[in-house]
Amino acid sequence: MNKVLHASMVGLNNDASIALKQAIENSLPNGIELKWNSAIQAHIDILFINHYFLDTNTIQNYLLEHPTTQYLCIEYNAAYSGKMVSNKLFYPFEKSYDLQHWFSLNFTQIVLPTIVADKSKFLTKNIQEMFIARNGFLRICHNHDDIAIIDTRTERVYINPNTTDINFFTHAWLQTYAKNSLVNMIQDQFKIEDLKIWLWNHLYPYYQYISIDHISAQSCYRLLQWPQIQNNEQQKIMLKISALFSRGAEVNYVANYLNCSLQQIQAFIVLTQLLGMSEEISSQSAHFSAKHQIISSKSTGVFQGFIRKLRNKLGI
Repeated sequence: MNKVLHASMVGLNNDASIALKQAIENSLPNGIELKWNSAIQAHIDILFINHYFLDTNTIQNYLLEHPTTQYLCIEYNAAYSGKMVSNKLFYPFEKSYDLQHWFSLNFTQIVLPTIVADKSKFLTKNIQEMFIARNGFLRICHNHDDIAIIDTRTERVYINPNTTDINFFTHAWLQTYAKNSLVNMIQDQFKIEDLKIWLWNHLYPYYQYISIDHISAQSCYRLLQWPQIQNNEQQKIMLKISALFSRGAEVNYVANYLNCSLQQIQAFIVLTQLLGMSEEISSQSAHFSAKHQIISSKSTGVFQGFIRKLRNKLGI
């Protein structure tokens, strides 16, 4: 018997809504069926929201009053057709593998497809190779096209300016040693970025694919290096997550305090660990944990003031 989910869509005209609903139904995993409601009602399992409407009082009040309702922002962008970045779904599309995976992750007990699980392990191994200095230059390619060249000794990356955004978890890509002739040829043509910054901004937007099983909700971590976020939509929440972990924090505490999903915080830790940007600490060393659940209003005010100063300084 199929699992029936109640869904609603907000902020699209009738023609666009009909087309997108059909595309969403084409992307459902086996065992899930959608029942569309014409308006926001008391019982909605999932809400598809035009991203322009997300910050309206009506939507915000509904989400606050119904914390179990899942939601996705929808945005028109043909270049990213069917892709998901964080909780944003880009349309138009006929079928979206990203969306199919999201439904499986949030509404079924279906195990992730082997290809995705294998790619997560494959990715972890390859990233570790990127930070071994004796590996010299590494070449990353996709469909025989060079995406980037990694300089493991300086932790810099030379990026092909013609490369569009790539999802390392779902796209077929290959990492090999780069020949000196190739390195000499591309150095003046490819743009240079810090390797950790580049990896973070290409991996974290797809955090739903990251394997988080080994990160306990009760474990505590301290941030050693703050992620530098290029995506403006992520900057505010990343700033808050980073600020808490910079003092040492429990994973579950951060998720509850910031009203984020536990998966998002666990994925944050997985990546900071993988990139050498955090360290695990004892609960006694953590400033924010279940043992410190009761925070004085003065402490909360200091933290919020700190966040405001950072946001003003960074212009976000």
